[in-house]
Amino acid sequence: MEQILKSAWRHGISYAEYQNLVETYAQAGKTSGHNQTDAFINYTKLNAARMKRWERVFYPQPESVEAFSNLNQPENWLVITETWCGDAAHNLPVIAKLAALNSHITLRTVFRDENESLMNLFLTNGGKSIPKLIRLAPDFEVLGTWGPRPLILQQKILEHKANPLLTNEAHVLAVQAWYNESKGMHAEQELVNQVAVNLK
Repeated sequence: MEQILKSAWRHGISYAEYQNLVETYAQAGKTSGHNQTDAFINYTKLNAARMKRWERVFYPQPESVEAFSNLNQPENWLVITETWCGDAAHNLPVIAKLAALNSHITLRTVFRDENESLMNLFLTNGGKSIPKLIRLAPDFEVLGTWGPRPLILQQKILEHKANPLLTNEAHVLAVQAWYNESKGMHAEQELVNQVAVNLK
């Protein structure tokens, strides 16, 4: 595991570089990953707009700023993502703004389809769900993971999938509405709680 983590970290790109890549792909009519379909290209275009919105409207709560200020040990935050992933577009700006609260945290992103060995180490219920945040100590010990979405939304999605009357379009709209209502607060609180546990 350590060698896989080290290799992924070396090849990771910064959040700013990832932002630029999402925007570049969106403007060029491209997407990341193996699935170069019109649908996935369109998702990348949507996500470029979503990320800009969350960059503009999400700000960490004062309690989060205080909690992150207490972190005095270096951490490397590695996020597995793809430009077409809607959950990544909603959650990565939150992760990035929280990471920016403390200079001890370094954030990098890697693409799922280019890092299959890494993704296979951090499956969610057996699936390659993203985004996946892996919090690492400088020696690459795994301090914690988060993702692909807040727990309350994860439960709602499981309920949606169990409902044979719910269409895929209705499911997508419901998830989008949930993110708009949550405003990043659920992801923020879960990450704050996780960091707080490591401080005890």
